[in-house]
Amino acid sequence: MRNFYAIILIFFSACHVFGQTAYQNDTASIVLTESKYGNQYKFINPLLDCYDLKPTSIPKIKRIGHLVDSVITHYKKEKEIEEISFYVRDMENGPWYGVNEDKKYIPASLLKVPTMIALLLEAQEDPDLLSLQVYYEQPSENMLALTSDSNHIIPGHIYTIETLMRYMISNSDNEARLLLLNYISDSVLMYVYQELGLQIEGHTDFEEFISAKDYASFLRVLYNATLLNKHMSQKALYYLSESSFHDGLEAGIPKGVVIAHKFGERGFPNSNVKYLHDCGIVYKAENPYLICVMTKGVSMAKQQEIIATISKIVYDNI
Repeated sequence: MRNFYAIILIFFSACHVFGQTAYQNDTASIVLTESKYGNQYKFINPLLDCYDLKPTSIPKIKRIGHLVDSVITHYKKEKEIEEISFYVRDMENGPWYGVNEDKKYIPASLLKVPTMIALLLEAQEDPDLLSLQVYYEQPSENMLALTSDSNHIIPGHIYTIETLMRYMISNSDNEARLLLLNYISDSVLMYVYQELGLQIEGHTDFEEFISAKDYASFLRVLYNATLLNKHMSQKALYYLSESSFHDGLEAGIPKGVVIAHKFGERGFPNSNVKYLHDCGIVYKAENPYLICVMTKGVSMAKQQEIIATISKIVYDNI
């Protein structure tokens, strides 16, 4: 059994202290600045991670929750949004609050983050993996896309595994993910979910099986470097910070504030129902926080709007 199988995460009831090194992108140098945590990593805080099972009673966080709850009630009255869930966690000291945080949704492209985590676990065991070159021959049959981004991989080109990972995360490229799955064992991918206490076996891409609170676990283990080492956790969050999706959480915070986030969207032929989610870590000066908003409705514009509105409420009040 691989070395990383020996990692023990007492995830829901204890505190963690972990550590490791800096890195370079395969295409460009990443400038890492000194963080307030006294280390060279810009995106992570591997010093201490404590997790409370119950939502906080801290007034500031509870007030945010109540403000968001009021906004959700308002938007749901418009009948264009069927379900809205919200989760926020102060990354400074751990208090969290949620509204419908346990409601399950189709995750869509949010699952590209655990795919990335599994790939980076493989790369920890095989340092040459990320530089391996892959030929992209032709497209496969894609799922219905609701938005488009021209910056996708091109048939007939060769890409390194790390470049494919960047396309998968930063541009949410489905073709890149399909290629990368050939380099990830099923056991490692299952390990990622199991370590976070999530049950994914037996679910299909079209089932509602993950909640905002569940999904926050993937971002927490990256921020605290508790599943990947520091080097790989930093790398993962860097690519999340390069997201090409700017109409959700990012639209609710001031320009220039760094956010490492992943969006997910899903629509269906012959149906008006759409899913849109956005979850990430906002690096607000002196008070980084994790936020996840999941929605189900019939208006993508309204779903983007409420995600941005909730994002602004949290940023202004945390």
